[in-house]
Amino acid sequence: AGRPIVDRDDSRREGRCTFEMVDYERNMTYTGNQVMPSCSSHGGVDAALRITDAATVIHGPLNCAYLMEFAFRRRMMQSSATRGGLLPPCNIYSTALDGNTAFSGDVALVEDAVRRAVSDGFRHVFIVPTCSSEIIATDLVGVASRLSSEMGADIVAVPGDENFLGSKFGEINGVMDILIGRMEPCMSRREGAVNLVSRMFYSLGRDDNMREFRMILWL
Repeated sequence: AGRPIVDRDDSRREGRCTFEMVDYERNMTYTGNQVMPSCSSHGGVDAALRITDAATVIHGPLNCAYLMEFAFRRRMMQSSATRGGLLPPCNIYSTALDGNTAFSGDVALVEDAVRRAVSDGFRHVFIVPTCSSEIIATDLVGVASRLSSEMGADIVAVPGDENFLGSKFGEINGVMDILIGRMEPCMSRREGAVNLVSRMFYSLGRDDNMREFRMILWL
């Protein structure tokens, strides 16, 4: 435009790695207990990754897995500071779907990722679809059923949300349904123990919620 190129910012900010909850695209800063906007697959991944002895296979582009792992670790780091907890392992795998494999046979990518997870010792595997695999209509339920029989492992496809990009909670509910369906109703009772069954466990560790639980259980 004919203007000289100059640095108009006179301040010098020290570069540092932060986990600030800022949405630069929408120019919004999130504070308090707000939920960051995200796709439904992120909700399913975020819930599945909390099951530390299970693997989560994301069927979609590699950058989706990267962003979901980043968001998961950011949240755990922010919340663990107040509870004194440790950061759980992030057992995440990606099929690395791209423009070529989307049309040349994406099922092989799913099979490879699941086999890697099982060979790493996981006997429970969640397969989470992204919008990419939803658009090309990959039969993840059929793939999961076949691989479960072949490999002798518990492999299950998380159902996609009907309004896929409309809510983070669409696939969270799918993961909850899977977990509730695997509850063992005939386990023996243990003295002094209480089962807490809920579709949402995101806020359970907050101080105010724990105070409520202690009051209800007379602790």
